Amino acid sequence: MNPLFEDGQFVVGNTLFDFDQLKKFDIIVYEFNGQHFCHYLWKKFNNFETQERDIVQTRPLNPVWDYDDYIAKDKIVAVVVNKKISKMRQLYIEFISLFVGKGKV
Repeated sequence: MNPLFEDGQFVVGNTLFDFDQLKKFDIIVYEFNGQHFCHYLWKKFNNFETQERDIVQTRPLNPVWDYDDYIAKDKIVAVVVNKKISKMRQLYIEFISLFVGKGKV
């Protein structure tokens, strides 16, 4: 999540979060292949099997057009509470997403 914080930097997370209250640009910690990652939430999706909204797609801050695989809600470990993505950066990301990575974002 450079430049917001460095790889390996300690973050404060809330493990008692309500999945339904998560919104775009919330920073989450999730487990993937035995490692913890910290990216922001980009979209929520319905699970095709259950029709429940329990899958998310996350993205790193750098590069802003990159994206991650789909993450099941049970893999989300915490929501970061000591860092936020500024409104200016959010606007920048939204703008860049209009032109870069069509079909990927």
